[in-house]
Amino acid sequence: MTKQSRIIEELERELANVTSLSHALNLRQVRVAQHAPGTAPIDITDQYEAGLRKASNALLKAVAVLKNVDA
Repeated sequence: MTKQSRIIEELERELANVTSLSHALNLRQVRVAQHAPGTAPIDITDQYEAGLRKASNALLKAVAVLKNVDA
């Protein structure tokens, strides 16, 4: 097993964790909003969804790059 293979396995495990969190967040029926007095509400749920999507995309790209190194 190459060093890249171990890294790929770890990244794929973390990708599965991110995907699991994303699915759990999408299943929530209640949206979480936060705001300070006098300001507009901020939808925290949307921010988390966007962050998880970015993390998922980054992990997918990292796995693809490392798989190409092994090829």
